[in-house]
Amino acid sequence: MRLSLKEGRTITVKLKLTDYSSYADAQANFSRAGLWALFDGNEHALNIATECIDRHVASDRRITVLRKSSSDASWSMREVADWSNRFANFLRQKGLQKGDRVAIMLEPSLEFYFSLFGAMKSGAVAVPLYTLFGPDLLRRRRTRRRVLAAKPKSSWLTAPFAAQ
Repeated sequence: MRLSLKEGRTITVKLKLTDYSSYADAQANFSRAGLWALFDGNEHALNIATECIDRHVASDRRITVLRKSSSDASWSMREVADWSNRFANFLRQKGLQKGDRVAIMLEPSLEFYFSLFGAMKSGAVAVPLYTLFGPDLLRRRRTRRRVLAAKPKSSWLTAPFAAQ
């Protein structure tokens, strides 16, 4: 935004942190208030799922997964919001508490995104896991995890979690 001053000078005022084009400018003009102006939430109540998905449902923005070996997939923010709300409600109905961990072992897909953002909406901690983890690595990561969202390809995938 350009402002003209009484003495004939013109200055440029950048109102949002995202308006700066260099790290040095952003750092020099940083303020906590300017940072929080970017979000619907605040430092006491921020849900990343709301910031990333819910506030964009009326827009034409989409989540698109580019794939090498098959056709790309794309979902509207409304679709992801609706599915993630269902998953969040499912987790709450199953008794998940704020701070519980939800392990997510899915390839990039609608299921991955609604599990990720649904877990966050429920107040749980989403823990994405690499889909090529073997049983030993999965066993190491099962501490304090209450839910595993996965499409099992073989019986070894769910076995490390069955004894909880």
